[in-house]
Amino acid sequence: MSRSPAKVKKSTPTAGTARVSGVKIVKPIVYGCASWSLPKSHLVNDRTHGWKLYVKPYFEENLQLFIRKISFTLHSSFAEPTRICSEPPYEVNETGWGEFKAVIKIYFKNSCERPVTIYQTVKLFSEKGVDYTIKKP
Repeated sequence: MSRSPAKVKKSTPTAGTARVSGVKIVKPIVYGCASWSLPKSHLVNDRTHGWKLYVKPYFEENLQLFIRKISFTLHSSFAEPTRICSEPPYEVNETGWGEFKAVIKIYFKNSCERPVTIYQTVKLFSEKGVDYTIKKP
């Protein structure tokens, strides 16, 4: 019994970018904010704290295989309120005096996937005895 050869789909410019039905890829990430008090000798324009917003892999993986870029949108009072990270480390380091809600938007390499939006509070001060700050040398 002979079989006819399998039909091969011709490659098109969009081949490989379409969503595959029933397939889900899950990559755990860690995101957050770390803050620390600045020494009085380093205070400029009443900025009392240093802080960092970040997105990193939960496991030591290369997220560049899946992530095209990550945008961090800060409070409008910053000189450049939108910061783009196209490669690791996906983080923004700044100084300030007040707390606000930042928007983190993750864009995937596959353009068929919608970006994921995360809201993260930049927390500088502790509440109810919980200390959110870290000591930085």
